[in-house]
Amino acid sequence: MDHPTQFAFQNGQMPQIELKGDASRLRQVVTNIVGNIHRYTPADSPVEISMGVLPASISPESLSRMPSNEQSLRHLVEAIEVGQSMQVGMNYAIVRFSDHGPGVPPEARSKIFERFYTADPSRARQKGGTGLGMAIAQSVVKAHHGFICASGSEGTGLTLTVVLPIAPVEPKPQPITASENRKNEKKNRKSKK
Repeated sequence: MDHPTQFAFQNGQMPQIELKGDASRLRQVVTNIVGNIHRYTPADSPVEISMGVLPASISPESLSRMPSNEQSLRHLVEAIEVGQSMQVGMNYAIVRFSDHGPGVPPEARSKIFERFYTADPSRARQKGGTGLGMAIAQSVVKAHHGFICASGSEGTGLTLTVVLPIAPVEPKPQPITASENRKNEKKNRKSKK
């Protein structure tokens, strides 16, 4: 449980990522997340959006069945570590939206994906929220065999992580060792005789 749930992103231009799926529905995921940030985060509060591609040793089907909680996020981080070290699995687009507003209490973070749930009903009424935005975002992400999760931002606030499959990892050719090279040379000499 102490395994970190952080991804390291470098400053710079966001990578160009192409996804197969329903473009208008995927756009709706981003719109709902950004709308919530706009609605519930103070105007002077910073927001970071990070994006990258990482391999993970988990199938899209298994990923989409995971519950939207921080324990699942830790499981994903472990699958990414295996995917990176072994160059196996599926490449995933990972998009993180981190705000530094009031945040959501840890015990309520997975609940924000339930229909009509609002962490603070009085604020939702004031701001015009219905409690459907994150439920819709989760439904769309899961329909695309992906994963979405809410976790705490560094300091205060909320981070929403969206993970969507791109394509299987292409195995990298392994360098031929000196002993394998000698074996191949012997085979080649035998076959020429």
